[in-house]
Amino acid sequence: IRSKSLSEQINETDSAKTLYGILSNITYNTAEYIVCFEKLVRVLKTDMDETDDVDELIELNRYSPSGSPIESEIIDKIIKLQIEEIDNEDDLDELCDLYEKNNLYKNSEKHLIEKILQIADTPEKIFKVVDEVFAKDSFALALENPGGGFDGFLGIIDNYSGTKAANLAKYYAGVS
Repeated sequence: IRSKSLSEQINETDSAKTLYGILSNITYNTAEYIVCFEKLVRVLKTDMDETDDVDELIELNRYSPSGSPIESEIIDKIIKLQIEEIDNEDDLDELCDLYEKNNLYKNSEKHLIEKILQIADTPEKIFKVVDEVFAKDSFALALENPGGGFDGFLGIIDNYSGTKAANLAKYYAGVS
């Protein structure tokens, strides 16, 4: 039984994963490499255009050549879909859950934080957001300046003295 040539393997598959595996084993800048690279980009583009599922796009992006235009296109689409999901959600708990998942690109995460801060309009809601930052990020950030124009624990203590949020902020600030 004759084994398939590299050209046959490339021509017979429409799987990004398979093409990426073939590409990884071909000498750079050879004719086979260029043919495989171009087919991989076409397959990725087709697969990207056929889905609006973020998880599928993240999986596709695993097989995009690093630094390639198709990698940028896939990432841009993921960010667009993540931002749409954020814009369509108005529940603070759901938004905080999304933040905790920690699977957002930086632009999407920034948009999410801005949305959370728009919704967090009471000391208790602000504290919940700061508490989420404390759970995910460094203590110093949560203590003084979590960003986005809202108070860290010390600011909550100063600005909302005597409230449940201020008392909890005092507790967390004393944990260090």
